[in-house]
Amino acid sequence: MSARGWPLLVAEVANSHGGDEDYLRELVGRLAAGSADAVKFQPISAGEICSVGHPMRGVFESLQIQATAWASVSAEVRAAGKEAWFDVYGPASLAVALESGADGLKIHAMDADDDGLLDAALSSGLPVTISCGGSTPDEIAAAVEVAAGRPLCLMLGFQRFPTPVAESHLARVPVLRERFGVPVGYQDHSPGDDPMALVLPCVAVSHGAVSVEKHVYLPGRETPYDFQSAVSPDALDALRGHLVSAKEATGAPDLALSAAEEAYRLEYRKPATAARALPAGHVLRSEDVVFVRAPVPQGQTPIHRAALPGALGRTLAREVPEGDALTEEALT
Repeated sequence: MSARGWPLLVAEVANSHGGDEDYLRELVGRLAAGSADAVKFQPISAGEICSVGHPMRGVFESLQIQATAWASVSAEVRAAGKEAWFDVYGPASLAVALESGADGLKIHAMDADDDGLLDAALSSGLPVTISCGGSTPDEIAAAVEVAAGRPLCLMLGFQRFPTPVAESHLARVPVLRERFGVPVGYQDHSPGDDPMALVLPCVAVSHGAVSVEKHVYLPGRETPYDFQSAVSPDALDALRGHLVSAKEATGAPDLALSAAEEAYRLEYRKPATAARALPAGHVLRSEDVVFVRAPVPQGQTPIHRAALPGALGRTLAREVPEGDALTEEALT
């Protein structure tokens, strides 16, 4: 979903600013100086989200910020070498995102079935993520079909202010990837003050999530919205380090031994060892051998239990003192 590789850490500003542009700029300043790979904004246009009579209409109107401010904070993020991502809810917010130089777009779960909006976002040529929280497999399949090979990433997770840890369903990451053939990320909405808030994203990465979205806020600053699952910029920086470690710990999906495993095997696995001093020219017999830990000469191949039958009956090319490991190089 990004040229930066995985895991992409996205700082989700959401609406913690409460419509306060000064708060927004202060938070973005912190994030621009931090270690997240991207910062994501929500340019709210109340009319794209709910009706005039909806009980939350006044709240969404209070969260609206001038388009010029979004362009300004987006430019600050990009000047810091990070990506600026935008949630889009319809033509107005999509226009704000594109005019602000967005590096990527996201479709909210409430619009996961809006094929027109998804197609418009994809037609921008930018990478697009779509939240599949609360979506059925058939609905997800329909969205993937709309993408038709264009860059789309599914985002696992949903917001319940906060979402219980037990509702993370991280085992779905590989299921979604294998079933729909597209990358999968994780949007974490667990309680911000729960220790699992920094653990769940790492588990998601170990399951193959290519990105992690995490809500952020300014601790000590009053904010009425989107704080329930948010962490501080400092905690987000700590998460960056944890994600790198999680990626390293995950490793490659194969059973090839690493160099460290090979060294461990050489040091601890019991090789065939001379039960007594064996002269050069001696034909090796089973009674000549015991299996105990013994040093193996550097660069030589020890004989382990499975290989012993092929070594019996062969002649020693050199003397092997009692207690020395028998190696392939010692046999003719």
